[in-house]
Amino acid sequence: MQRIKYNTQDVPKTQQLDYWNDAICDAFTHLKCEPVNGYSSAHTGFAGSIECCDMDNFQLSKVTSDASNVSRTKPHINQAASEVVLLHFQMVGSSKNSQGNNEVMLESGDFTLCKNSSPYSLEINNYHEMLVARIPVEKLMHYLNPEQIPTGFKFKRSDPFSKIVGDHLMQIWKARDQELSAYQISSLGDVSLSLLGTLVNSNAMPESLSKRQQGHLFVVKRYILDNLHRIELSIEEIAHNAGVTKRYIRQLFKLEGTSCSQFILSKRLQLTARRLKSSSCQHQKIVDLAFRSGFNTIEHFNRSFKKRYGITPVQYRRNSTVER
Repeated sequence: MQRIKYNTQDVPKTQQLDYWNDAICDAFTHLKCEPVNGYSSAHTGFAGSIECCDMDNFQLSKVTSDASNVSRTKPHINQAASEVVLLHFQMVGSSKNSQGNNEVMLESGDFTLCKNSSPYSLEINNYHEMLVARIPVEKLMHYLNPEQIPTGFKFKRSDPFSKIVGDHLMQIWKARDQELSAYQISSLGDVSLSLLGTLVNSNAMPESLSKRQQGHLFVVKRYILDNLHRIELSIEEIAHNAGVTKRYIRQLFKLEGTSCSQFILSKRLQLTARRLKSSSCQHQKIVDLAFRSGFNTIEHFNRSFKKRYGITPVQYRRNSTVER
């Protein structure tokens, strides 16, 4: 695994806090860290270390630090080049994680999710160790709907499946010194995101669906998300892949208050909208982005996009550029 390390011990005490702020921005996203409990960076310095491992689909890092307040504000958000989701897994100590109107206290073995597209904060009152997974939203879209990510929700170690996800990440971290092939690392990354997607989706499933129906719907949605780019994607193909009938698929989506075709359209619009906002796609034509997302005519895309977002794709891209 490719690894990057940061450690404040490597710099003079008077520069440690500035170094730490640069390090967390490089490793995760634009943030600001301030010491608490009377710490003074000019006299006592600031103790902190980060070790990052590249899992191909996401980055896994271990963070240790003194007590501190970490915040992500609107100016930080405006500097973001891409959207990411951060998974905070508490290893040692505790931390208070806040985003929006939600606030959770993490103890050892608990974790939460937060998005870098809106402000959030962490309050760490003592020395702590945390495992952080930095996941690009585009990678996560194959496993779950980013709009349904429960920010500020506490996944407790006492919950059996949450424990499986947390233990899986811990096992990957412990294996970082092993000589794994690129294929093995990528496969572990896929498994990690699949487990996380299953956990989040199971919490978001309507109560009207049985566990068996939830499992089928997960398989169906996963296949759709993996094949959004294919214009010829059809309910017949989806049903064949899932081993169920078209009628059954229609029933599953009806229980969610939507339809298969509406779900596909919604996901294609979300995917194109994210690409319109992405700085890496600014040089690409809107029509090309639409076709890459599975639309077969620009007229249908433009009409559907304006109905969903209230403005044209051109205006949406322009507004996103101004915000950055």
